[in-house]
Amino acid sequence: MTSGADERPLLLRFDQPASDWEKQGLPIGNGILVAVLLGGLPPAEMQFNVDSLWSGDENPGGSYNLGAQARPNSFGTYQNFGSVILEQGPGATAGVKVESLKGRGVDSNSDQTVAQSTDGDGGSKWCVIHEGKNPVWHADFGEGRELSGYQFTSANDVPERDPASWVLEGSDDGKTWMIRDEQGEVRPIDGRGKAVSYFLGQPSSHR
Repeated sequence: MTSGADERPLLLRFDQPASDWEKQGLPIGNGILVAVLLGGLPPAEMQFNVDSLWSGDENPGGSYNLGAQARPNSFGTYQNFGSVILEQGPGATAGVKVESLKGRGVDSNSDQTVAQSTDGDGGSKWCVIHEGKNPVWHADFGEGRELSGYQFTSANDVPERDPASWVLEGSDDGKTWMIRDEQGEVRPIDGRGKAVSYFLGQPSSHR
């Protein structure tokens, strides 16, 4: 969507999901069926509601002062219908090849290889023996894809093994690389099997 005034894209970008439903969530709807977008990389959440889901009596005027006929709790409130959870399906990584560059560590065993880093299973993990060198995780999409963020999920392991610092780079030809994100002194994820998302300041397309 573009504006007629200056033809600039009408976009809203955020560097993290909403943590406060009321203050940070983005409301959408038509007055009858409504939702609040909380954002995030998969899994992401969208809370929704409908105008007929109401506790209390009819109050078409919307007044807080219902007079002498008011009964306890007669004003009522909207109730939460539910949430839609958007998760990454198997097709999301179709055609993506991932590898750990040789000489930069070895997989700890056959069930904890670099392939588990993108399998979408929160119960699996990639455990690498780094041998004193920085591991390099390499992904080839096969074609240019827009990258707006990425996510780590804490494994069933000691928190001290969570990634603490890294550099994310992107390339179009596998030869020239550009830094897209850099993190340092990152604290362990609070809890096991939990996902933490990181968003790029400027989305970009790379192979």
